[in-house]
Amino acid sequence: MFPWVIAAVLRWKVSNAWFIEGLRYPWLNKISLDNVPFPKSLAQDTKACFSLAVALEKIEMASLSGQIDLKAEKQIDNILKAAYGLNEATWQRLLEVYEWDSASSAKIKVAEEGVSHQADWFVQGSVLDVHAEREEITFWLNSFSKPQTVPIVPAMPGWLLRPDAKFIGKVPATEVHSRKLTGKFWGCFQPEHYTYLNLTESARMVNEMMKRNREGRK
Repeated sequence: MFPWVIAAVLRWKVSNAWFIEGLRYPWLNKISLDNVPFPKSLAQDTKACFSLAVALEKIEMASLSGQIDLKAEKQIDNILKAAYGLNEATWQRLLEVYEWDSASSAKIKVAEEGVSHQADWFVQGSVLDVHAEREEITFWLNSFSKPQTVPIVPAMPGWLLRPDAKFIGKVPATEVHSRKLTGKFWGCFQPEHYTYLNLTESARMVNEMMKRNREGRK
């Protein structure tokens, strides 16, 4: 039963917000997993744990047939909201973080029919600021002379939405030539090489490279 309970907590809104807050690159690390805030009251509530396990199993069974069990999802929400002691304001904020991409996607304007906007120009960039209240983000990009402020869109991964995040991406060459980024047409995003490492990780990597070089000379 307990592996199901842990799985229910890890996939839920609080853990999602926790991972996003500590995310410096697009995959989870051991430190984040080890320190996920787990509701202590849940460990002492056998009935709630059993209900969580049953609900999550229903969700998994439904997903195997391409379905979504909304009733089971609602049951998990109710159990974990109570276990974490969340008030309504906090719950609504967690929902916004959890559903930001689906909520924003309705606001994206589709490109005009017959107009080609291919993201074919590689750029290196850094996030200068995130304007959450306006759903906009400001980048510095190496192919533009001025910072570019564009709408936040679902193509942007969660790890990107942090000041100072450094990345490599693709934009239309036509927008590079015009020196004006619309923010409507993006290619893939990936972290700039090694910028996701903190100082300790960087020093460890440098030491390992130097050690291999010394051993290679012997």
